[in-house]
Amino acid sequence: ELRSLSDFFRCGIDETEFEKAKKLSDLISEKRKEAEILKRTLPGCDTESDEQTSKSGIADEYIKKLSTVKKPRNANKSCHITLSLGIIILVLGVVVGLLINPAAYTLSVIGVVILIFGLKNLIGLKKSSAEEEIYDAANRFIISEGFSEEYDVNRLLDALYEIKSRERATEAHRYETRLNRTRLSELKEEITNAERDACEFIAHFPRTDAATVTESVNEILRRRDIYLALSEREKAITQRKEEQFALAARYRSEADEFLNRFPTVTDRPFDEINEKLVEYTALSRSVERMRATLDAFAKEHGINPSAITPIGSEERAFSVDSTIIDTKISELERNKAITERQCKIISEELECEDELTAERDGLLTKELEYEKRLGIILKTQKYLGEAKDILTSKYLSKTKTAFDKYVNIISRESGEDFHMDTSFAVMKNERGTLRQTEAYSRGTRDLYALAARFALIDSLYENESPFVILDDPFAYFDDAKLSRATAALSSIAKDRQIIYLTCASARKI
Repeated sequence: ELRSLSDFFRCGIDETEFEKAKKLSDLISEKRKEAEILKRTLPGCDTESDEQTSKSGIADEYIKKLSTVKKPRNANKSCHITLSLGIIILVLGVVVGLLINPAAYTLSVIGVVILIFGLKNLIGLKKSSAEEEIYDAANRFIISEGFSEEYDVNRLLDALYEIKSRERATEAHRYETRLNRTRLSELKEEITNAERDACEFIAHFPRTDAATVTESVNEILRRRDIYLALSEREKAITQRKEEQFALAARYRSEADEFLNRFPTVTDRPFDEINEKLVEYTALSRSVERMRATLDAFAKEHGINPSAITPIGSEERAFSVDSTIIDTKISELERNKAITERQCKIISEELECEDELTAERDGLLTKELEYEKRLGIILKTQKYLGEAKDILTSKYLSKTKTAFDKYVNIISRESGEDFHMDTSFAVMKNERGTLRQTEAYSRGTRDLYALAARFALIDSLYENESPFVILDDPFAYFDDAKLSRATAALSSIAKDRQIIYLTCASARKI
């Protein structure tokens, strides 16, 4: 896993770029959440219209006109009653004055006065008919706004003020909606800019299985954490190994120093020393028991123990060269053991002689077989080289011409700035230096590769028009490249059938 992640992060981006990508991912997520909240607050469509905008003005106009209306609605009826009463009294006074009593003409004067008063009211009534029309029009207006009954002047003003209040609330809501729409547009632009920067970061790495930009960044950061943890673990393991090797070297040095003090002769020196130590311990205990027995014997027979001379002490007193002889014997025994080990190894090798001979014969057979295969490979290489030369001479020029056309259509770049070698690899001329496409971002590489593939199709199928399947080729394109590429693809699709697959609605055509 560490080797795989090392290949994944071979681009060598420093830690600040990863921190910047983390901030971009958090920013995109935060802005998207804010945008979703704003979308839920916005209506399904913008319902602002001239009619709605003018309702407040209509209500203001009616309020202004009705504020001067003081006459009750039964003024028409009272006016007709006054006129009728004046006419009746006038006629009654004239009839009575003529037929009964001339003094009754006074009653006619009263009728005339009443008639004049009624006429005056009638003139005033004609004058207020326009106000009545305003009153009726205002009633129709408030009924059209959802009120279910007619109102007098005072209640009508209250209803108009309520309509005006509603319109003010609606206008405030419209203003807030406009602000939210403006903020939503700003958020979309911020998200687009952040995603463009994040795509530049993602382009440095191989493609991931994530569906969105934020998921891709988070996947890269997750792999980065795993990579750092595994790297730290590898360092710890390496350090532990070095410590173990150092400890082993120290133990080996101590063991060599210890073994140099004892002349062992076998190939298992520690076992040999342990056996001799056990033997020495047993002999020491035996000597101790014998000394105790000797002391008991001397005490039983009244002999001074110090006067007893150990057997062979006289010989040891005169055996001055016994240590040298023992050392020589030990050296000879050691050489004997080494010689025996060498003889054992040689005898084992002799026992394997037949097996080695058979293995040699098998290797000789394989050598002959490999020589035949080598001859076939050399001939194949020769023929493939010739085929490559023929293919290059036949298709390279056509492919380069077609590539110049497609790269101009897709990226608006001149084909003269590009070079195509005999392997059909594309290089770009940057100020006199040819650069491999691997030096550019992932999106730019995909763009050049798309142009090269269409060019190769044109050169291989001169008399045919095969269909082309594109599996999400614009995943690493920024907005500008995506716009040009989709427009170019629509133009190319006029001449051939193209099946275009994508997993993101933002890249659909």
